[in-house]
Amino acid sequence: FDSEWGVLSVEFETAEGTQGFGALLNGARSPKRPSSWVQVLPLFAGVAEGKPATTYQSACRVRFEPRPGKRYLSSQRNLLYNGGFEDWSNPDLPDGWRRAPHATRETAMGMASDDTTKFEGERSLRWTLENGALSHITQRSDYFAPAPVEAPCVFSVYLKSDPPGGRVALRCGRSQEQVQAGSEWQRFAVVADEGVGRAFPISIEKLSEGTLWVDAAQLEEGDEPTPFAARPRESIVGNPPFPEGLMADDIAQYLQDRPALGGCGPELSYYTSESKGHLIYDINLSAARRAKASLTVQLADPNGVAVTAETFSPPLPGRVTVEFDAARLGPRTLRRP
Repeated sequence: FDSEWGVLSVEFETAEGTQGFGALLNGARSPKRPSSWVQVLPLFAGVAEGKPATTYQSACRVRFEPRPGKRYLSSQRNLLYNGGFEDWSNPDLPDGWRRAPHATRETAMGMASDDTTKFEGERSLRWTLENGALSHITQRSDYFAPAPVEAPCVFSVYLKSDPPGGRVALRCGRSQEQVQAGSEWQRFAVVADEGVGRAFPISIEKLSEGTLWVDAAQLEEGDEPTPFAARPRESIVGNPPFPEGLMADDIAQYLQDRPALGGCGPELSYYTSESKGHLIYDINLSAARRAKASLTVQLADPNGVAVTAETFSPPLPGRVTVEFDAARLGPRTLRRP
């Protein structure tokens, strides 16, 4: 696929035992070529009446080569969710952000939305607490960047303070800058010169008394900020895990870097040619929480008849494996428990 921006190619492997089609499952970036993605496709079973079961594997490589000098500024270039502080499921904490220390009923309104003073959009964040820190949940899978990013990466934000001269520390990755906000909106930036991955930790720390307004936060590749663009909600995986009506210290229990249960491991798909199957779960909880947690796994065939049911009592290990009789799922049946 050739365009003015570059060339996109999809190449299926043709080695023995593979087929030239399939559904994309996941991908890993090539360590040798930054623009190359290796796509891993699920097994595809071809089973016909009167013929032995056969299993094929699909694999392909997806590559994009940009045109020299071309850089497309996507509306998703801002890696931060809710960088404009428009979404507040709870009045004391903007969605997609953490505050430290956590709010109490006495300090809840020390950080709140303000629809009368804003740089862009419908509202900004008004911060009246004497100090504290605000950080984005860049590590959570729901808020990952659409693709890995590499340094340099720049974090920028618009600040305003009353009285003028409010001191603020900005952090991006391992880099940190101290700035002074004035009586008018001003954009400040800090650049991370090293790092690679799906997330660069960023934070805003209030260092002095007074009122500080924060708006239009952006994290993007490069060493100079581009015009602010809010990251579209639809680019977020799943729904933001912020139940309404909770204080920030209650919400903290929902803010984990990874889901509590890692899904089924490498042996997810089973076919009639296999006798035994295994469900593998990674328990992404701290040792203290695993000491009190239990896990129940139930698997049924398409008719609802139980294939296996097993309960693991506390303390849970870091990984749990459940074995079941794959033949009981029936022919030509793919189950995703």
